[in-house]
Amino acid sequence: MKRLIFYSILIQFCFFTVSCAQAQNSDNEKPMLERKIAYPDSTTHLPYTVLCFINNAQLPTNSGWLMDYDIKKSQQKSLLIIEMNSSEIMGYQYSSGSVQFVIEVPKFNDSFEFDMNSDKIKIHLINNYGGFKPKDEAPTGKLTIKKVEGQVKISGKVTLKRSNPDTKQVIEFNEDLIPNLSLNEFLKEAKERELKTEEDREKMVQIITKSIIEDKSPIVDNQVQQSDENQEKRMLGQEFKLSYSIYGLGSSRGRPSRVIVLVRDSILNYGVMELSQEVSSISFSTGDTTFKKKRIWYEVPFSLTSRDSIINLMDGKKGQYIFHTNPYIMSGAITQIYIEYSGWCTDMSLKNVYNETENAIVRILNPYLPEEYKLYETKNNDWNENQKEPFIKVCSGENNNSYLDMLGNEYESIRTQKTEPNKK
Repeated sequence: MKRLIFYSILIQFCFFTVSCAQAQNSDNEKPMLERKIAYPDSTTHLPYTVLCFINNAQLPTNSGWLMDYDIKKSQQKSLLIIEMNSSEIMGYQYSSGSVQFVIEVPKFNDSFEFDMNSDKIKIHLINNYGGFKPKDEAPTGKLTIKKVEGQVKISGKVTLKRSNPDTKQVIEFNEDLIPNLSLNEFLKEAKERELKTEEDREKMVQIITKSIIEDKSPIVDNQVQQSDENQEKRMLGQEFKLSYSIYGLGSSRGRPSRVIVLVRDSILNYGVMELSQEVSSISFSTGDTTFKKKRIWYEVPFSLTSRDSIINLMDGKKGQYIFHTNPYIMSGAITQIYIEYSGWCTDMSLKNVYNETENAIVRILNPYLPEEYKLYETKNNDWNENQKEPFIKVCSGENNNSYLDMLGNEYESIRTQKTEPNKK
């Protein structure tokens, strides 16, 4: 089966054509930020989104991320801007945590060499790698800026470290040519870059939206096979949709669903939470790296017999939004089931209740899922005696019901029935 890598959609938008980010060395390679992933053994390299020298400019007095319009004019100072904005390089692994390193230097003619602790310079540093409130260490290292026939070359190495969690990044240049701009030129290019970024993001959204509409599973398992026959059925379209998910409530509200099942025509996609390659935290003292969990999607064929069995279960429920609750259980979970076929829909929100229709759907879906990701059936226990009669409205189509929507429906269910809990 063809493996579709979702991030490939993003990567095509992460390169910049404006000159302010086009530094290059003698080997025609762009300098990049070196980021330690499991120091000292593993590294990654990330492109700079802004790298240039601005003449006759100085830092503002305010702190925070330096915006283009914050930069002040000066006849005695200039700025070296080194920036890796993670929001502008989507598609790169380990890019989370932006870095903005701006050095204010005195006016010079030919070259200026300086150490990071020099009293002749002023440093503005934002280092969000590893979080927003750790302890930063002062940058260490040396840089040399040379002016050669109207161009600027930069050499040297600077190390950025921080604690809690420990992180390390290296900024290194080797006679790299970088744009030499006036403040007006920089502001003009910054505006052009902003417009281009917005244009690229709009294109990206359109491509991703189209991908989601055409294929619910942008990332699939190489081991799961899809036959030509199933692909043909999918292209013909059976106009059948199903989504199944279950979310924790109460103290666990906000925890993502362990498994989400999406069926479209003759294809079933299931999304599960698995460890990704994106770093959550790093301990440089031990070398241990903790990775974030992300939802990964897999795809398997879905039989027409299973589809028809689910459709038959909807007899008497077509066109309905069904909210079923046991309001006397404060936490627990809520199951969301949405089915759409041939012009009708059924939307079910089931909060801490025993529902045989849900169990029947679970029994149909489970054979398609690996053992560790099978769905749970609800049990008909004594506490089910307190569940309310279903609150039914017209199904208006697929929607993402919020927690407040659920509370409002629960209130209406209690208000209209006005019953007391069964006491034993």
